[in-house]
Amino acid sequence: MAIRNNLALIMAKRKIFSLEDISKGTGLNKNTLSLIRHNKAKGIDYRTLEALCTYFEVQISEMLVIEDEAS
Repeated sequence: MAIRNNLALIMAKRKIFSLEDISKGTGLNKNTLSLIRHNKAKGIDYRTLEALCTYFEVQISEMLVIEDEAS
């Protein structure tokens, strides 16, 4: 099992394509956002997760999902 994030999906649904806009709105580094968006981050700090959930007005359960490794 693996924990994945839905940042790219949430961005697409909201028609937000610029990491710079998210960076400005959250104060998060664009490189950090890129790693998260592409599921390359080794982990997500609670403050980062909170900033993203607040910015997109979503619950943690909408941002993070648990998937089988085969998925």
